[in-house]
Amino acid sequence: MKKVLFTLFFIAGFFVYVYSQNSLQQYAGKYNFPEGSVVREITVSVENNLLMMGSLVGSANLVKENDDSFTMPALNGIAMFKRDNNKKITHVTIDVMGLKLEGTKDSEIAAGEGGSGDKPIIIIWERKFLTSP
Repeated sequence: MKKVLFTLFFIAGFFVYVYSQNSLQQYAGKYNFPEGSVVREITVSVENNLLMMGSLVGSANLVKENDDSFTMPALNGIAMFKRDNNKKITHVTIDVMGLKLEGTKDSEIAAGEGGSGDKPIIIIWERKFLTSP
């Protein structure tokens, strides 16, 4: 009986983990900001079951507050995601230390078509050794 209960708890835990990964994955992608903004783009990703936001300036983890609202404890800020009529994430508004940024999700990456940013770059380096005759 203990083995059955343990197995059921393990399976339930696995499904909760997978669901939380998938629910955070909907926010992942590249967001572009208007020219002249402090940052030109940010990337939101899921790492170790945490939502992370990164840019050239730095990175921060996002902690879910409610539906599409997250806090950024390290920066004392808020990130709010906006959806379209089809319930897909299309925009993000970031408010950090009085600075408000509004960005648009890159549709190519959001649609899963694979933009140039997620293709691996393979460089083949040919090394030739010269030997004396």
